[in-house]
Amino acid sequence: MFKPIHNNGASNIIFDFDRAEKDDITGMKDIVDYRERIKQLSAVSLQFSQLFYQFENFCKKNNILIFCHSEEELAQCFANENPQYTFSESFDYISRTHSYGFTASTENRIYSISGAQGKHGANHEMMHLLSAPGGKTKMLLQISANMMEGTNEYFTREVEQSMPVIEPEITAAYSFTYPKQYEFIKTIIDVCGETVKNALYQIHFCDEDTACLIDAMLLQWKQKSAMGNMKPVYKTPPNEVQARNFLKKFLIEITSSMDGESDNSLALTGFQKRFPTPEPELPLPPPPPPPPLPPPPPPLPGA
Repeated sequence: MFKPIHNNGASNIIFDFDRAEKDDITGMKDIVDYRERIKQLSAVSLQFSQLFYQFENFCKKNNILIFCHSEEELAQCFANENPQYTFSESFDYISRTHSYGFTASTENRIYSISGAQGKHGANHEMMHLLSAPGGKTKMLLQISANMMEGTNEYFTREVEQSMPVIEPEITAAYSFTYPKQYEFIKTIIDVCGETVKNALYQIHFCDEDTACLIDAMLLQWKQKSAMGNMKPVYKTPPNEVQARNFLKKFLIEITSSMDGESDNSLALTGFQKRFPTPEPELPLPPPPPPPPLPPPPPPLPGA
């Protein structure tokens, strides 16, 4: 565990080692305990959200979550953690993309801009830290960084949607926190359903291989083919080995070329062509109004 020590008011932060304090409420003494508890769940539920906010308090209490008071300070911390980048390069990236948080790759440590401005970034990075050491899941190794980031952002937003009141700064951050990656993951889930969502959870939090996602997508392919909901060219899936190879290659190619500033419409269109959803049935038009009543007969003569 690291304690931040500001050096004579400078932006550089020096760290001192200490043992993390045990959480008196949950009884968990380190990040591994929280990860193990998360593995016992299967979705971002109310229990997950409660555990997440307990983890936030744990991170603050043990100086795992480190707040920086300016973009310059955050950029300096990023450059310190990643010597391959200069301060100038780090600051330019943070300013351009509004990336207000990051997870250190070698230690259990998160940096974020302080205040409401960095709240969503802190949540995003804490979700990374809950998923795996350094936030690096098998999705990163087997598919792409963008697929991992989109999955992490999806589950972060799910937790935030459980808040009684969502701060406007949080929802404002959605526009610049992996928006294209999030939209792609959301599309996969919307099209393929809970089976794929559960597979993403298992990969992100339970150290499962990405094969479980491919299997879930293949199952949807088969079911949609049987229901006649696939485009003719994709109606009948090939044998299972070919289908799995196709799906994995498809995900790698689409997400590897995706970034937060690019147009994602081609990727989404490509996915929906392979996994189209049936068009919703339009409601029947209202019946036409009844014809008007005939006029009354003229009065009888002398009446």
